[in-house]
Amino acid sequence: VVLASMLAFAAPALATISAPAVTVTPTTISSAAQYVIKFDTYFGLTAGTDTITVVFPSGTTVPAADYASTNMSASISVSKDNAATYTGADNVTFTSTSRTFVVTFPTAIGSTTGPVHMAVKFATGAGIFNPNAAGSYILNVKTSQETTAVDSAAYTIAVPGKVDRYNKLGNFVGSYGTIQDAVNAAVDDDTLKVAPGTYPENVTVASGLDNLTIMATGTAAETIIGGTSGADAVSINGTGFTLDSVTIKGTLTLQSGADTATIKNSTLTKRSSSSGVTLLTSSSISLTMTNDTIDTQSGTVTDTGVKLAAAGATAKITSVTFKLDGDPGMVSDKAIETTVALTTATNSLVVATSTFTGDGTGGIGYSDAVGSVGVVIKTSTFDQLEKAIDINNAASKATIQANTITNSVLSGTGDAAKGTVAIGANAGVTVESNTIKGNKGFSVKVTANGDKVLVNGNSFSGNTKGLRNEDSVNSLNAKLNWWGDATGPYNASGNSAGKGDIMSDYVTFKPFLTADTSAARSTTTVATVAKSLDASTSAGVAVDGVTTDPAAQITLSKLAANPKTVAPAYTPLTGAYYDVYISLASSTTVSAKFYATGITSTTQLYFWSGLQGKWIAASDQGVSGDGTFVWANIKAVGATTPTVPTTSDLTGTPFVLVAGPVPAPAVIAPPSIVAPVLGAENVSIEPVLNWTAYPGAVGYELVVSTDKTFGIIEYSHNVATAFYKSETLSYGTTYYWKVRATTAAAAPGKSAPGSDYAQGVFTTMAKPVPPAAAAPTVIVQKEPAPPAQIVQVPVSTPQPIPSYLLWIIILVGAVLIIALIVLIVRTRRVA
Repeated sequence: VVLASMLAFAAPALATISAPAVTVTPTTISSAAQYVIKFDTYFGLTAGTDTITVVFPSGTTVPAADYASTNMSASISVSKDNAATYTGADNVTFTSTSRTFVVTFPTAIGSTTGPVHMAVKFATGAGIFNPNAAGSYILNVKTSQETTAVDSAAYTIAVPGKVDRYNKLGNFVGSYGTIQDAVNAAVDDDTLKVAPGTYPENVTVASGLDNLTIMATGTAAETIIGGTSGADAVSINGTGFTLDSVTIKGTLTLQSGADTATIKNSTLTKRSSSSGVTLLTSSSISLTMTNDTIDTQSGTVTDTGVKLAAAGATAKITSVTFKLDGDPGMVSDKAIETTVALTTATNSLVVATSTFTGDGTGGIGYSDAVGSVGVVIKTSTFDQLEKAIDINNAASKATIQANTITNSVLSGTGDAAKGTVAIGANAGVTVESNTIKGNKGFSVKVTANGDKVLVNGNSFSGNTKGLRNEDSVNSLNAKLNWWGDATGPYNASGNSAGKGDIMSDYVTFKPFLTADTSAARSTTTVATVAKSLDASTSAGVAVDGVTTDPAAQITLSKLAANPKTVAPAYTPLTGAYYDVYISLASSTTVSAKFYATGITSTTQLYFWSGLQGKWIAASDQGVSGDGTFVWANIKAVGATTPTVPTTSDLTGTPFVLVAGPVPAPAVIAPPSIVAPVLGAENVSIEPVLNWTAYPGAVGYELVVSTDKTFGIIEYSHNVATAFYKSETLSYGTTYYWKVRATTAAAAPGKSAPGSDYAQGVFTTMAKPVPPAAAAPTVIVQKEPAPPAQIVQVPVSTPQPIPSYLLWIIILVGAVLIIALIVLIVRTRRVA
């Protein structure tokens, strides 16, 4: 319904007409074409006197100067107030070089006082030909009363269309001038490849034509299917239909004969400003949409982007951009709407990694007033809408998860203000792990069945109001959310010191998070590599090896308190409660690390088992060598070596680190000494030290000393084998040695784990004494005596004694005799 206010005009401050809208038929290059130009004039036009001037863009071909003006007058006409009939112009003058036409306002219409809707039609008889190059073009218009020329909205001129048909083997079959001609000739499993161009036709795929693909050879912007009447632009009755890289102006309807359809890389938009639906499912279809754009920004009317209108329908909408508008509180586009309740219990509608954008005037992302179930809306962005989510039926069930919802434009004030996430009657709605900030009105507003709504693990901040529950009988569970401040939300009776978003009564909001966990949320996707998220700083958790699904989502949070009423079996570490949410955890093993202060060798990781209703120790876990985190391997169901939990349990699973029981010291037997035997003597100074191999050993620590307390180390080594050839030792020395097995590498600053030491002792041989050297053997050989020789000695002649010698001898004798006489005399006197 067009608002009545749209029929009124307000004269602009400047004397200008409104921006003209141009419709060209046909839009192909170099074609003789009809141009209809519509605009609003705010000043009266006098019939037969005032003029309308139109200047066509460069490239447009207009008649030569000698072209009869009578032809011009017959082919150029005017209407007012959206009249279906046109009246020929009184006179037309034109300048071919500047492509300028001056049209005299027809006398037959009569003068106008303004404001008024005007339309000028240049029929094909006017001799105007489209430019010979494809592209966007702009013309301008003015009147003799509003003398400033105003540019029109851009209009598109395209190359002539051509459609090639290929069979299921990929063989070329034929070419066609229209898409419908190609469809009419097609058989099952054919592919129609559409060349760039504008195709002003309505296309119908009849029932029985299955697995047909219509795809552009260029881009969606270059390949446009535009319906020419009120009928659907494209109507599909065959199953297995695929549309790829095409723009559709008008409604794409999936009829009762279509049980599966895929729409990808395409743009769906409206043909006119009147209300409409861009994609309608009127069958129990399985619909897949990927990388599409749905644009309903065409005026203040109620439009719907995707309307699911069959109970058995299912839809998976991934990476789709919705552009919406409206008038808050009056009319708003709806990006996705269910008009017949979806009844598939699981994943009837899954919306992921999509974008919902308003123009600041309105729009609703998802609307369900009929009781659909199995709805999941996740990892998407909602901005500048009236509402992101609007649910109101006692049978409705939905999960709103890990989205970003910002800058809503809501109507109403005080408690009557609307909610960005508006939940009325419902059978169970979960709002978890979303970022909701900067919205007007209430970030979440619940008007009924508050006990069936769970609001958990979200980040709320900067909202005009926070959360409101109008169900005064049933309290709403909104524990463990961040409310924009460490003091929590403001509630006059429950938390008057809170500085965060405003909280209503009838809500259980304690415990609340004291830090924003939105930084620990992954909103990215992957295609061919394992997905991971390191939130060790913000949330104390890191995970790796999650999934290759592009729609997967990881949310890691640190919880302020135990989210359950049951305490773990052992004392929790301070600040060591966590929440792990992983959608589509399709890998064989997810590796997780949990960080906390105070981790020791006895710290253990527990998780909450909903099945058993208690905290249970993870089966495959351990403490890091440096004591900074506890690791856990979590495997898929059916793994050869199963674990608890499994990857399918990671749907918002709480974990906690506890000071586990102190285990008795493990006694690990050492290896046995083989050689030298204990106490061995006379051992070589280069012995081979040998011991028994230890099962599971990665190496051995060997120490040799001359001190039985090992205060003095001769040498020490890490060896890989169960023997070692010693360095050269000293003679006659007792040596003490010990060896132990190591079963893992040593952590920094710590000893490697392993066995106790085995000890041995031996004494090396004494230093040998060198033997005495042997006497040499002497052999004497007697030689025969030589013959005797006769020596004749001549007899010498005696020499006479000299006389002086005789006198000396006599003198000495005399002295001796005198001395003897004296001695005798003296002897006698004494006697």
